[in-house]
Amino acid sequence: MERRSFFHLALHAIWIGILGWLSVRLLRGMGITIRRQLRKIAIGRVEALRALQEGTIITIGRQLYFIAWETEEPYALLLRCTHGNCSVQRNNLTGEFVCPCHGGVFNSRGEVVQGPPTQPLPRIPLRIEKGVVYLIDQV
Repeated sequence: MERRSFFHLALHAIWIGILGWLSVRLLRGMGITIRRQLRKIAIGRVEALRALQEGTIITIGRQLYFIAWETEEPYALLLRCTHGNCSVQRNNLTGEFVCPCHGGVFNSRGEVVQGPPTQPLPRIPLRIEKGVVYLIDQV
């Protein structure tokens, strides 16, 4: 092997080693960040939430959530328009959610009824443990 080829090969080996090390550090860092960002928030007892047949709106921090039941499972919607990121407001007559920024309309399941939004309202995971409903939120 020529001296020039050897140095060329050594340089590539060093770069591969550096990139591998950086990749491992990045992936480990992302895993830790994701685990730290999730939080479990108690939002109420199953019986109390199920009794609210029309669903309820709760505030956690600066976020609004709509909590309702679909057959035997509760669900939560983040009340932020998927078009303009504005807070949607509930129309108590129709049960729909209306975006004041651009007029988008969503039904009580978060599905788009009228554009401009093309994506439904984000569903947020809920978990039931020992009769209590928890919202799994990101910090």
